Amino acid sequence: MRTIDQVLTDLRALTATELLDLSAVARCYGLPTSPDALDSPVSPRGYRLLNRVPRLPSGIIDRLVEHFGGLQKLLAATIEDLLAVEGVGEARARGIREGLSRLAETSILDRYS
Repeated sequence: MRTIDQVLTDLRALTATELLDLSAVARCYGLPTSPDALDSPVSPRGYRLLNRVPRLPSGIIDRLVEHFGGLQKLLAATIEDLLAVEGVGEARARGIREGLSRLAETSILDRYS
């Protein structure tokens, strides 16, 4: 997996013309560059939301995203589901569940405010 710094460095290195080339931009992100892959949908995996949960180490975030595979499954996870992830104990599972619920609720309220 590429880091944000690697992606930003590669994007900065692109010329104005290359920035218009979807394959060049996809390559910077580490995504497949075939025409079929460029047309396939991309769905959120949960990194941004998990980074907003207080006191959650990046290693745990990576394992959560890998375990659940997508934001929707992560948001639907119960405390028992979260306990199945290595490094997540009872207290951390409750903190994650409460944090995600609070963030989802805030997001919904912000949309309709």
